[in-house]
Amino acid sequence: MKFIGIDIASEKHMVAVVDEASSVLVKPTTFTEDLAGYEKLLSLIGTPEDSLVALEATGHYWQNLFATLTASGFRVALLNPLRTRRFAEVDLPRAKTDAIDALGIARFAAEKRPTATALPDEATLELREWVRLRDRYVQDLGDRVRQLHRALDLTFPEFTKLVSDGLRRSPSGGRGAG
Repeated sequence: MKFIGIDIASEKHMVAVVDEASSVLVKPTTFTEDLAGYEKLLSLIGTPEDSLVALEATGHYWQNLFATLTASGFRVALLNPLRTRRFAEVDLPRAKTDAIDALGIARFAAEKRPTATALPDEATLELREWVRLRDRYVQDLGDRVRQLHRALDLTFPEFTKLVSDGLRRSPSGGRGAG
């Protein structure tokens, strides 16, 4: 069985392949986040039979690659970056590079044998994106309200007292009982 480790980045990724004994079959090689890069990757890693691809779920950058690999028949395991980092710390590498990371991910897969990840259906993925967008807008709105309150407090500190006094007036124009 071969274990394919991919270190994800925004424009260039790094791939390495090891066997069951963690011997290097394909030394760390870069490929780009485009059609030419994906074709290079598929030529490097060969056929999907008896293969497991492992990659970290880093931001959104893994999604296109995951879709391409699964459509090509590969089993793909999405990994928590914290797990792979802790696994790599055991070897205490002196430097941290994309090549070392790709090899570490491949060796993690060879030793830990993570299960392949099944993605939710298209509707669930789309709903998650909409919920994330909504959460971002709610956060932005809260930020703007806090900025407005700060500006009012600095330029017109009496505003809150005047507005709250006005709110306590009764509908008839006189003061309420409060």
